[in-house]
Amino acid sequence: GERVLIDASQFDWASIPANQFPPFRFRQRPGPQNSLGPVRLNIINKHDIFLHGTSHPELFSLTNRNLSSGCVRLKDPWQMVQFIANKSSSFTENKLLIFYNKAVEGVEGFASYTIALDKKVPVHIVYWTSWVDEQNIVHYANDIYNRDKTLERMVETQG
Repeated sequence: GERVLIDASQFDWASIPANQFPPFRFRQRPGPQNSLGPVRLNIINKHDIFLHGTSHPELFSLTNRNLSSGCVRLKDPWQMVQFIANKSSSFTENKLLIFYNKAVEGVEGFASYTIALDKKVPVHIVYWTSWVDEQNIVHYANDIYNRDKTLERMVETQG
C-alpha cells in the first residue's frame, strides 16, 4: 500500500500489544544526528550486516568499542566511499562529495541517495584478537565473540 509519514510523538504506542511489532517502517532522516552517520554501505550477506558511519565519532577513542548493533562502524566513511566508488562507480569524486557533504551537514530537504555500483566489490570482514603493527609490536584484544576457544580446539586437534 501507500506509505504515510506519521509523527511518532503523536502516535498512541500503548495501543500496540507488547508482543506485537508495530506495522511501521522506522526511518531516521539523513543528517549529523543520524545514528548511522552520513553513509550506510549495504553489502549483500546472509547476516544483514552493513557498514556505516556514526554520529558519535568519540566512541572510537574508547577501549571497549563493541557498541554497534551488529554492523560495522567506520571511523572514516568518506574514505570507504571513495575507495568503493573508484573501484566500481561512474560517479566522479566531486559528485560523491556533494552528496556526502549534504548528508554530513543535514541539508534541509536532502533525502537519502542510493548509488548503484557498476560492478561488485568484494568485502571481507575478519575478526582478529591479536595482530602485529607496523613497528612489529604484537597487540591483543578481548575476544568479545568468544571465538578464540574454538580456534584453540581446532589447532589442538590438528596438531
